[in-house]
Amino acid sequence: CFSILRIPYSSGIIAQEKMNFYAYTAIFESVLKLVFVFLLMSTDYNKIIYYASTILIITLIINLLYFIYCSLDKKKLYKLSLVFDKETIKPIISFSGWRMLGSTSQMIEQNGIVLLINYFFNATANASYAIATQVNIAINNLVSSFQGK
Repeated sequence: CFSILRIPYSSGIIAQEKMNFYAYTAIFESVLKLVFVFLLMSTDYNKIIYYASTILIITLIINLLYFIYCSLDKKKLYKLSLVFDKETIKPIISFSGWRMLGSTSQMIEQNGIVLLINYFFNATANASYAIATQVNIAINNLVSSFQGK
């Protein structure tokens, strides 16, 4: 949910072609996630709670960076307001419906893998899969930052 709040700011930064900030924050986020995953192995605290809370904290930190960067923008392009225009909302709902269908099928696929791992193996295998997935996402974010997507 907190990552969704970042979308308007991220889109504005990309539209203004401020790729340096976009790339540096993606690199910073990836490095933070990797550091916390490695720290996860050495903690004696409940690992699931530690993992979830660190991911939440990292997301909040990155959102705060985006908000501060966009608030300091001299052009004042970032202004949030609620507008209900039927002509604008109709294509947005149409697009988001198809997008939600794709996202739902992807979510079912990912959670299906987790359910199968949990059913046939133990919680350790499931946790290993989750950590491997986060490392994969962090590395993909790092690589795509250098590619300038």
